[in-house]
Amino acid sequence: MGKAMILFCASLLIVFGIVSAPASAASLLDRAKSGEPVRVGYANAAPWCYTKAPDTAGGFATTITVETLKKMGFKVQLVPMPEWGGLIPGLMARRFDVVACGLYVMSARCQNVEFADPLAVIGDVFLLPAGNPKKVQTWQDLSRLKSRVGFIAGTNSMSTAKQEGMDLSQMVSFPSRTELTAAMKAGRIDVGAENLPEAQEIVRLNPGLFDLSDLKKQPKSSLNWAASGFRKEDADFAKAYDVAQRKYLGTPEMMSMVKSDSYDQQYLPEPDVTATWACKNR
Repeated sequence: MGKAMILFCASLLIVFGIVSAPASAASLLDRAKSGEPVRVGYANAAPWCYTKAPDTAGGFATTITVETLKKMGFKVQLVPMPEWGGLIPGLMARRFDVVACGLYVMSARCQNVEFADPLAVIGDVFLLPAGNPKKVQTWQDLSRLKSRVGFIAGTNSMSTAKQEGMDLSQMVSFPSRTELTAAMKAGRIDVGAENLPEAQEIVRLNPGLFDLSDLKKQPKSSLNWAASGFRKEDADFAKAYDVAQRKYLGTPEMMSMVKSDSYDQQYLPEPDVTATWACKNR
């Protein structure tokens, strides 16, 4: 074939759109509509997210995300991650398309993550010895008693503690709730500061050993809104997801599916709290 003919054929391919762009260039929404599965990333952090059985994820955040995607008519592919801390890096590295562990919507994260509207409002509580012998309910109680307080590294509880006047010398950081729970049992710390779902899970797994403080006694600054997260380039998908989640969130069907993971009415966010609001206020 002569050079002129090659150039002519190439121009026809361009004009008539016969040459298609690589599949990776298509948006997540277009790929999902074409039948490709939406890859859902999650870690092992019950009751938020966890592997329930081979190829099956549990946890209220993952369940809400997966079921919403199915309501949209999309296929789902689960991608388990070994650590919570790898979720956002994994999303950025395109190992999956959505983080489904209920990430807190925070202004710093909003620079890199396109959050869906919240699926839960979560507060911190104190994990206390059974019976709460020292009658601890507030950060001020802990400061007055000079209690040693344990935190999970990477969570926002330590920031709240500082805002409430806790001394840095009272704070002990742990890599996971397993280590925090062990420290409580061994008496190395007096109190654990945890979000309500995970604190409830610790109590459930250790019957008779621990009690929880009253969530209503915590400062409003400790409240956070959790949501599924997408890449910034997939903002159109996040908007479509919001519409579907709004129809599903709080329905009897949904509440029944997440009941075993301790999600109840107190976790439902106010309808007017959007990702945009949370990004500006957290």
